[in-house]
Amino acid sequence: MSANKFTKKFWGRLILAAAVVLLVVGDLLTTGVGSLFVTLGAMGLGFVGLLLAFAEED
Repeated sequence: MSANKFTKKFWGRLILAAAVVLLVVGDLLTTGVGSLFVTLGAMGLGFVGLLLAFAEED
């Protein structure tokens, strides 16, 4: 495993963890439209994390 692939997987997993924390904490602290924006932001962040976590080695 190359260092670049390890780094991508590490950051991908870290971003996924941040997305989950954002989703849980943000939904607890916001209501209405703010909750929608927090949910959409967490989904986008989670998607980027998934792309990095499962990136193929070049």
